[in-house]
Amino acid sequence: MTSDVPRLVVTTPWYPEPGEPYHGVFVRESVAALGRPADATTVIHVRSVVPAAPAAVVDEDTPLGRLLRIDVPLDPRTPRAAAAEAHRRALESHALGEIQAADIVHAHVGMPTGWAVSGLLRPDQRLVTTEHATYVDTILRRPEGHARYGELLDRTALHLAVSEHEARALRVAFPAYRDRIRVIGNPVDDRLFEARRAPVLALDRWVFVGNLIERKGVLPLVRAFGHWVERHGNPRTRLTLVGAGPQHDEVVALVARLGLGERVSLPGPCAHDQLPHVLADADLLVHLADFETFGVTVVEAAMSGLPVVTTRSAGPEETMADAVARGRTALVGRRPRPAEVVAAAERLAALLTSSDPAGTRAVLVSRYGTAAYGARLAGALATGSLAPRANAEAPAHLLLATSRNAAERLVAEQADALDGGWRVSLVTCAADDAAAADPRTRVLDLAPAIAHLPWRRATHLVVHAVPAMAIRGTRRVARIAAAV
Repeated sequence: MTSDVPRLVVTTPWYPEPGEPYHGVFVRESVAALGRPADATTVIHVRSVVPAAPAAVVDEDTPLGRLLRIDVPLDPRTPRAAAAEAHRRALESHALGEIQAADIVHAHVGMPTGWAVSGLLRPDQRLVTTEHATYVDTILRRPEGHARYGELLDRTALHLAVSEHEARALRVAFPAYRDRIRVIGNPVDDRLFEARRAPVLALDRWVFVGNLIERKGVLPLVRAFGHWVERHGNPRTRLTLVGAGPQHDEVVALVARLGLGERVSLPGPCAHDQLPHVLADADLLVHLADFETFGVTVVEAAMSGLPVVTTRSAGPEETMADAVARGRTALVGRRPRPAEVVAAAERLAALLTSSDPAGTRAVLVSRYGTAAYGARLAGALATGSLAPRANAEAPAHLLLATSRNAAERLVAEQADALDGGWRVSLVTCAADDAAAADPRTRVLDLAPAIAHLPWRRATHLVVHAVPAMAIRGTRRVARIAAAV
């Protein structure tokens, strides 16, 4: 074993495996980004399986280090708090020695795996956690889930979220731990996802990569593609849906009903190292998910030089903000109508010759590329902290948020300024904005004082109450007129 390298154990509920090559690939990429010796690294994949499945334990060597897979039979309806207890018992039974021999433990997702491992550590061991899960709000709505998540935050040295949206929600839910909650993003292998050699000149070939499930918006995508074919179809126009899932048969039926059979292909899942070839054979990636904590696929596509249409679904609004500004990404609402998706694609098509794919790639690589991400994560694991506050000589950046909408629009700008080394000050009137802000930001919160001012009540009366009364009155008049 490499004696002078701290021993790292990574625990996770997701990790790629045969048949599911894209499942938890961001966890594997985060380990790879560290560039650590394999003999000083162990990944423990605790995977929930159906109750009837055998509780197998698989131990293997990989180029990144030892990989230990531990199966935990669980009913899929098991609450996360109970699942976390089952994961803890499995770790204690099959990996306690490996865990306690580590110098540093990096746990992916707070519940179940982060909480599960947190109670098995020596007092002097450093724990760093990364939150990716889309279901955090569901956990926190349950008292037992909220309590266990708080226990995790009390034990971890640093809790890394993959987006500001996720971090802000956690800071509001756990204000006592807001200084421990920071944003790191997800790693994207910029050596694998190289810039395409030939520019995109037309948006004939659409592609989707992901699970064929309702939350990913696959059926709305097929309908939007049908609308595009009606308006812009030619012999080259086609859609490739890369992935598998429970909506496969529904997708096939919808494709047939819309008469798109020859234009739509469903090749099934794709190995991660083959995905660049899939993207190179496409002109546009469309991803219409209801919610993404980060949105790895859209970043991979934009980094590869593809235009992207995606939803305003938390993570992509942050990760793709620069790509939107450079004309390489168009955002649409959640559950969009086909016409909205087509209009977004048409906007991108009109900008193909004037947009900036190289600049977009450069920004994405600087934020999420292997080297940049690996350096940030290595520092976090080694010290239990991320970049310190800017020094007093750094340039100042002042932000003013007079409403909730304004506060949300400033989130990405606030993050960019902090990452650029600026001293950021935020003056806000939005409730919870001070608690949600990055702890490096100096906040002047006017919301409590303004809420009690007479003019605030008057503003509410003019802006909200009076228009609401007028609308209700108009509706009553309309109903009377219709009856007559």
